Amino acid sequence: MFNVVEKELNSIHNINRIHPRKQRTVRNILKEIPRIKVFGSAIRWDCSETSDIDILLNKDNVGCSKKEAYKKLERCIDTDFDLLWEDEIKDNMTDNQKENIIDRSVELYEE
Repeated sequence: MFNVVEKELNSIHNINRIHPRKQRTVRNILKEIPRIKVFGSAIRWDCSETSDIDILLNKDNVGCSKKEAYKKLERCIDTDFDLLWEDEIKDNMTDNQKENIIDRSVELYEE
């Protein structure tokens, strides 16, 4: 668990599981896409200023195409990111890869 960098971020479910360097980025993403999952270095202590943010989306929660979601993310955040869809992971990855992404990801949304 991490410290929350700004009081108003406390309204985001699981924000304390996101590295402080990426908490504001998550807030900006949630303004555009109301429910996301984050995995990779953004949920670990080894996150740095140059770390990207790895985002996992469920099509049912997004309401737009992958291309549209990517454009929304480009507009709202100023860091590198990777965007994956849950159904693509389930269809195209090994069980070990799925476990590393889906099972260890952190779901975030405004409460």
